[in-house]
Amino acid sequence: MRPSRTVPDLVNVVYHGIVSARFLKYLEDRKPMPKLTVAGKTAEWSADKRLVNAIEDMGIHIGHRCGGQARCTTCRVVFISGEPDTMTAAEYQKLSERGLLGQYRLSCQILCTHDMEVEPVMTLENQENWSDTGPRPADTVEPAAEWFPKSTFGAS
Repeated sequence: MRPSRTVPDLVNVVYHGIVSARFLKYLEDRKPMPKLTVAGKTAEWSADKRLVNAIEDMGIHIGHRCGGQARCTTCRVVFISGEPDTMTAAEYQKLSERGLLGQYRLSCQILCTHDMEVEPVMTLENQENWSDTGPRPADTVEPAAEWFPKSTFGAS
């Protein structure tokens, strides 16, 4: 547990308009971590956590047969709330190709940057012919991701 800071403590950190790195770290630590809710479970994650890995780390066996490369769509989710208004070009391309754009999102292409609630579509438990969910995706979004507003692609 962090010791609580008092106003005089914080005033001592800021002196003549100079803000110390310790004070900036204190402010950063105070930011609430995004909450993810899946299948009635809720957990907090850092904003750089891939959604697919967060879901798996919560004990939900979501598919990621291509290893999180935006090639297979087995990591698709339905957003209950908090759907991001951005999308990677790889996600757009794959969802469009499969006729899934506007219905699902690829959890391998999304970071846990804010509170969200999702429902995984394909899991080890509901796919009879699976013996595993696929290789664990890397910690960073692949292929190299650049996010665009969904409106860039005409997606809503």
